[in-house]
Parts: sequence; structure tokens; C-alpha cells
Amino acid sequence: MGNSCDSKLPKQYINDPLDKVGTIKHMNDVCAPSGQGSKYFLKYIPQNGEYEWHEDNEPADEDKCFYCWDNKGKTSTCTKGCSTGTIGKYKRKYYTADQNKCCSLTDSITLGDHTCDPIYRGPLAEGCKNAMIAKCVEGNNTDIFHKEECKLFCAADKDNICHNKKRTICNDPNNEMSLDCLQWCQDNPGECDKSMIKFCSLTENLHNPLCACINTFLDVFMDNGESSIKTKYNPLCVDDKCIKSGYATQSMKTSRGQGCEIVNCSVYNIIKDAHKGDINHNSVVQSCGGKSTKPHKIESKVRRFAENFEIPKLKNAGGAIEKILIIFVLLVVFLSVYIYWT
Repeated sequence: MGNSCDSKLPKQYINDPLDKVGTIKHMNDVCAPSGQGSKYFLKYIPQNGEYEWHEDNEPADEDKCFYCWDNKGKTSTCTKGCSTGTIGKYKRKYYTADQNKCCSLTDSITLGDHTCDPIYRGPLAEGCKNAMIAKCVEGNNTDIFHKEECKLFCAADKDNICHNKKRTICNDPNNEMSLDCLQWCQDNPGECDKSMIKFCSLTENLHNPLCACINTFLDVFMDNGESSIKTKYNPLCVDDKCIKSGYATQSMKTSRGQGCEIVNCSVYNIIKDAHKGDINHNSVVQSCGGKSTKPHKIESKVRRFAENFEIPKLKNAGGAIEKILIIFVLLVVFLSVYIYWT
């Protein structure tokens, strides 16, 4: 059979990561005798080992094509002098990319020319949980904080697997307190008591803002001892620096409960400010027993039961009178507390 028509040169087909297993792909620019496709077309299908030739024993009309005997495998541009054949077809057979490596990918679904199985595509894929636990939770302690795939996995972790691991790392007083742990502890008060108490006991950290609660001026609040007045002097309620930036221990959180109960606030401030030696012309206001669900900001004023009175500044008075007045104020305050709680 002679042929005066041109034939299309088949292109090389490449891997499409979105191709599903078994999905048939058409090669409309290749044509060969029916039943002989593999002989002519195999070299044109993707060559990454994930595809196979698909042979139609009885091709549909829309799959028929024309080829010339001297250009078998190429689709002819006309029918005159050519024979009827079938277009090429192929399909994905499987995925060949390493599953564990696929689980770590965050912006791709291929490893080189190899495609990841959909159930292993990224740290949140259904088949990747065990692989991510092995990598992020059972592996290097820093991966869980820094690896992008671990961040994604932990952000979606509903079983607290990552949370528990971070607590184990960060609440071990034998571990050096890393910046990662300091940030995590600040975001998770009550989870790092052991390590934070040790961290805040170091001289260089005594004035660290993160240690404001543990190193509070309210020395009566001790984490290592039980006290009936612990709930009354909770720095989470009255220590401004603690409220703003300090790490709160579990006992502080438990003590505060659903809100702060402010009792004898004057005691805090008098003790805290007495060393200044001048409390003249200060408003003395005490509010006891009030509850709030929000932390209370410390004020510079001394508090007293629902009464406001001013102590006028004494001019031309001797130091003895000032001392007597200060002692009198202290006695009134402590007496009011004693009466209230008895």
C-alpha cells in the first residue's frame, strides 16, 4: 500500500502524579495494528516504572486510527493508502516513591520521577501517623520543634502525642532549658514546673520576666509547701509582673480556680513598699473577699474595707510621730484582716 500522507511523530509521555492506579490514558498521536501496541508504543509511555501498556482487544470506534505500513506507530494525517489500527493506551500500575519519605513532604507529592501513594502524601495523610510519630516523637528532640512536617503533624494532633512529648522534654530539670522549651512552657503554664523552678532559681534568671511568678515578692506563696493562706496571696491575682509575663505553676493555677479572691491587698503593698520609708499622703483602700474571673492588676494604693481615707502629710513633725502613725495604720490593717477571717 502506497502512502503520500504525512505521519505525526509521537511524543514522549511523562508521569502525571495525579494519575490514579488503573486510570487509562490515551495516546492520540500513536497508532499501530490492533494487538501489536506493546511492540510499537512501550517506548512512548512514562518510563519511571509506574505505568504499563493497556491493550484493547476490541477497540471502540473512537479509539481507531490510521497508520502507514512504512511508519507503523505513527498516526497518519489521512486515510488514503493507510490501514486501520488503534491508538495507544497506558495506565498507572502502582506508586514507587518511598512511603516514609513521602510522609515528610510538605510541598510535593513526588520524589524525583517517583510518585507518592495518596495515603502517604504529607504528614497529615492517613497512612503517615506511625511514620510521623517515629520521626517527630521518637526521634531527635529538636525535630518536633523545628521540622516543618512535624509542625504540621503536631498542629493537627488530636491525641496529645506531641504535647506529651514536648512536656517530657521541657519539664525535665536535667535538660538544659532551650529557647524552644521556654516558649512552649510560657504557652503551657503548669506543664513545666520542675524545670522552670530550677531555671528561675539560677542567679542569672532571678529577674527574668518569665520567672516573675515563681520569684514573686509574695514569699508566702510557696510551691513546695501547703499553706492555708496560699489562695489569698496568689501572684496570678496580684503580682502585676507575674500576670503580664510570668510562667504560672500548676498550684498557682489550681489555687486561683475560676477566679481571684482578693483578701487584704494592703498587706501585699505595705510589705512590698514599706522599705521606701514614706507612706504619707497615700489613699488607704482595702477591698476584701471580692472575686473576679480576671487577674487583678496591682495598684500602688493600700486597700482597706470599703473605706477611703487619707493620711495627710505631716509637716514640721518629728520622725517619732511618723513612725507611730505608720505603726497605727499597720495595726488597723492587720486587725481588720484578723476580724474578717475569724
